[in-house]
Amino acid sequence: MPNNISVSMHIGSGKNAINNLEKIKRCDLHNNRKYKNNRNQEIDLSLSKYNITIAGTKNITNDIKEFYKKEFAEATYNYNKNQKDERRKIADYLTKMDKDSKSNIATEFIFQIGDKEDWENKSLEDKQKTVEIFKKAIPILEDKGIKTVNASLHIDETSPHLHLIAVPIIVNQKRGLEKQVSQNKVITKEIIKEIRSKVEKSFIEEYNRIYGTSKELKRGTEIEEHLQVQDYKNIKKILEVAKGYGDKLQLKEELENKTNQLTNELTKLDNENKEKLKRKNELENSINNIDKENQTYKETLEKNKKNLETSVSGITSEIKELESKFKEVKKIKEDKDKELELEFINKATKIKEIAQIKEEIKKLEEQQKADEERLKEEEKKRNDFLAEEETRKKRYEEIDAAIEKEKEKLKNKEIELQKVKKICEDTENARLKSENDLKIANKEIEDNKNILEKTNKEIQDLQIEIENAIKNKEKLEKEIAYTEEDAREDIIKLIEHKNDDLSIMQVETFINDFTYSKNNKILNTVAVEIKKVLPDLIENVDGYKKIVTENFRENIENEFGKSGNTKSINKSKYNDDIEY
Repeated sequence: MPNNISVSMHIGSGKNAINNLEKIKRCDLHNNRKYKNNRNQEIDLSLSKYNITIAGTKNITNDIKEFYKKEFAEATYNYNKNQKDERRKIADYLTKMDKDSKSNIATEFIFQIGDKEDWENKSLEDKQKTVEIFKKAIPILEDKGIKTVNASLHIDETSPHLHLIAVPIIVNQKRGLEKQVSQNKVITKEIIKEIRSKVEKSFIEEYNRIYGTSKELKRGTEIEEHLQVQDYKNIKKILEVAKGYGDKLQLKEELENKTNQLTNELTKLDNENKEKLKRKNELENSINNIDKENQTYKETLEKNKKNLETSVSGITSEIKELESKFKEVKKIKEDKDKELELEFINKATKIKEIAQIKEEIKKLEEQQKADEERLKEEEKKRNDFLAEEETRKKRYEEIDAAIEKEKEKLKNKEIELQKVKKICEDTENARLKSENDLKIANKEIEDNKNILEKTNKEIQDLQIEIENAIKNKEKLEKEIAYTEEDAREDIIKLIEHKNDDLSIMQVETFINDFTYSKNNKILNTVAVEIKKVLPDLIENVDGYKKIVTENFRENIENEFGKSGNTKSINKSKYNDDIEY
């Protein structure tokens, strides 16, 4: 086991800040395991009875109320005594803080020493001894004006850790109460650094004293102190997954090396086995020859027994010698048979091991093949998009041609208009020349005016058609510039703008309403893909399965890959069209 151990300290902030009594109740539910249904697989509720309350009681809500009464009673009395206006007096400081959404009424600290590997082989009694380690944190916080209200030691999870609810207090204040609660003024970056240093030193010394070790602080594994509690747990999981992935890659390489080694050994065993089989056949042939010779001797002895009665003792000795040789050769044969049988067993075992290794390699190759198929599918989508974009470009060119054609018509109409104007001028000159032709001239002028009005009407209609064509062109330019990354970004922003954590059904409803209002093919396609992966984005929020809007962007980018800087410059021109 390594001779170093990690120490971590994390402070609840942001979404996990305790800014009202409702958040205190949630802390009480979790820290004292007061819920019936446990959705956290890391918690073993059968061990929850061994959790230890180091400070406070099993009711954190009552603890915080009693703390505020005792701690701020004198300061509240002194403040009210100087207030002439009854409306400015404070009846209860906790109630005032609970209504102030900008202030936190308490702060939660999480302390941990070691990780899963350090504690997985430790007994329950050894884990309970950590109470003496975590007690060291209380006076360290007290020294910085952070007073402990409740502290709960959890040993029903993979690693013992302490949930500590405290109130950061500042004194000698000139405005308001002389003693106040202020997380921002008390828990600064410098104070966090000092607390962390003292906690690490104190925890390591107490750990070595209790367990009789000489551990040192593990460096290079620190996680930012001011993470939210849920973010801290998520990062821990990510680190474990990353480590497992690295181990699998290393295992694959080791398995491949071992497979090659076993294959070479198997080839060598096959060659040795052939030699031994050859030797076995030779020995069997020798034994058979000896058996034949022995049988011949026996037959000869039986045949000449009567004639060789005087030599019986010599012949008997010879027979015994032959039988002894036979037994010796037979024993050699049996030993060789056992040796070959053992080699066959070893060979079969190694063949089985190789088969298992090949099966594992096959699974890894199948995973790689699945990844390649996914890449092919993405490439196909890209090609389809490019083809669709090419079609749009052709439509754009056709519209340009239509616009040019309409411009030519407009030019011809303008020429006709000039002709009409010329006729009007000629008519007016004719009127001046001859009063007698006035009626005729007036009639011609009226006719020409009608023609002019009709021509002007046609010109106006053409101008409207040109404006509509230009608008259609701008719309097409907008559609061409709109990419899958744009659609994904619009959906991410849509969900991010929702303040509460959402269920899958709520997210799907928002996406469906949004895509229906936009009626865009690319947006519809991307929406379908995102809705498919929504079950993978569920997180445990206070015992409920929710999609956390704050983490929605990061989760989507993990599923589809982080978007590159591929947005078209035309996109900014139409940003006002997108409503969330």
